[in-house]
Amino acid sequence: MERVHSGDELAKVPAFEAVWDEAALAASARRLAACLELPAYVSLRGPIGAGKTTFVRFLAEALGWEASDVRSPSFSLVNTYEGSKTLIHVDLYRLASARDVALLDLDDVFEGSTLLCVEWPEVGAGVLPPWDLDFEFSPGSAEGLRGVRGQAGTWLGARALEALRSGEGAAHFRRASRSASSESG
Repeated sequence: MERVHSGDELAKVPAFEAVWDEAALAASARRLAACLELPAYVSLRGPIGAGKTTFVRFLAEALGWEASDVRSPSFSLVNTYEGSKTLIHVDLYRLASARDVALLDLDDVFEGSTLLCVEWPEVGAGVLPPWDLDFEFSPGSAEGLRGVRGQAGTWLGARALEALRSGEGAAHFRRASRSASSESG
């Protein structure tokens, strides 16, 4: 499995944009949980209240945990849910620097069936491994709709994006221009 960031061929993988209501967000999380090869790292960006933890709750539910058991790690920094698959949910919002992130010792999480979901990953730039998928969430509207923009950072992520496009909830996706989506990584 290739975990390499970017490259000429990977740069050709289109990003996507989607508008979600809660049902579509849940369906896409179920699809991602079913198709994502583990171990994997999913980067979650966006302002407070945009849907990052909600998406992780739906992922956790799809992996076998009760969504109500999944809490935001805003104060604990790291919440781990173990079973046949392990979900590690990290929130770096309260940390000041990559040096603080290094103290969390997240290097060893890429063993077996682990899904690492990191909110506010920009705080850990240079310390965190390359992300497989990056999702940038936009705040919701009065109608309960949220925006999300996603891109692949590795071939594992590219395969997962393609599965998301072709699976349940695929009607919610539209391709985004690569130039607009390649600003992060």
